[in-house]
Amino acid sequence: DGTPQISKRGWLLDGKRGTGKSAILNHIVAWARTRGWLVVYEPMVSRYSKEIGQIQRSNNSIYIQPEFSQAFLERTAIFNRDMFKQIPVDMSAYGKCALDGSHVAE
Repeated sequence: DGTPQISKRGWLLDGKRGTGKSAILNHIVAWARTRGWLVVYEPMVSRYSKEIGQIQRSNNSIYIQPEFSQAFLERTAIFNRDMFKQIPVDMSAYGKCALDGSHVAE
């Protein structure tokens, strides 16, 4: 019917250390990018559980790691810059909400 759908299927890449899981994932990321997909990829996800950066708790009890978040968003923006330029943005909300979604007093 032409309606965009999100596939509910998934997959699990499993194997012992050094068997090429990361190499396969890097190839998949490259494949998707060459086909114009918007790719959100964190190559070192273990940092979030092993390294402790500055952690801030918001008024809504959401824990934010600003240094990790900034680095993640910068990498995502660099690799997807052309695609992000095509997404319409409503700037009327800019600066009115904090990272946790709470409203900022004007």
